[in-house]
Amino acid sequence: LAGGGAGGDIIVWDARTMRERWRLPTRGNRAISGLILPAPARLVLGRENGQLEIFDLPSGRLLRQIDEHTDWINTITWLPKRGVVITASHDQTLRLWDADSFVLRRTIAGYQGEVYSAIPDLEEQTLATIGGRERRALKVWNVDQVVLPDRLGDESTPIFDVAISRDQRRIAAVSEDGRIRLWDQTTGRLLWERKPGAGRLLAVTFSPGGDQV
Repeated sequence: LAGGGAGGDIIVWDARTMRERWRLPTRGNRAISGLILPAPARLVLGRENGQLEIFDLPSGRLLRQIDEHTDWINTITWLPKRGVVITASHDQTLRLWDADSFVLRRTIAGYQGEVYSAIPDLEEQTLATIGGRERRALKVWNVDQVVLPDRLGDESTPIFDVAISRDQRRIAAVSEDGRIRLWDQTTGRLLWERKPGAGRLLAVTFSPGGDQV
C-alpha cells in the first residue's frame, strides 16, 4: 500500500501488518499521481514538474526517471490487457508507455488545456478523458486511434468523473453543477440528464449489469 499527501512524503506500507516499509521524501517536487504495477512490483510516481519515476516496490530503489512531460502528471492509468501505462498531464498531452520497459509508444496531443484523467472501459478498447480549461472538456476515443475525436457536452461546468458501461454503448459523467449526463458512445447523442440534488456530484459508476448508474 502506498500513499502521500499534498506536502508530505510518499510512504509504502505492508498491507497485511500496516507497518511502514520505506519512505520517500518529497524533496520540494510533489508527487501528484501514483500507480503500483505487479510482476515485477513497481511504484510509478508522476510529479508536479512532469517527471515520471519508477521505483522497485520492495526496496524503494529508483529504477528510472523519465523527463518527457513538461508539467504536472495528473493521473497514471494501467491497461493490463494491453501492457500499457497512460499518463495524463497539464502539458496538454496523453502519453502511452510500455508497462514493462517504459519505452514511449505514443504521444497524443491536441487538447486545448490540461488533461486531468484517463478512464478506460473494461475491455480496454475505449478511453474517456477529462481535460480542457477547468476540466470542462470530455473526450471519448478508441485506444488504437491517434487523433482525439470531438468532445461531448457543452463545457458549461467542470466535469469531475466519467464512466463507460461494460457493453461500451453508454458514457456517464457528473459535474460541479450537480448534473449527471448519459450519452450514446457511438453517436455522441445525449440520452438524458438529471440533477438529483442541490450539490455537486463527484463520482459515477455503472452497475455490473449496466442497468443502473
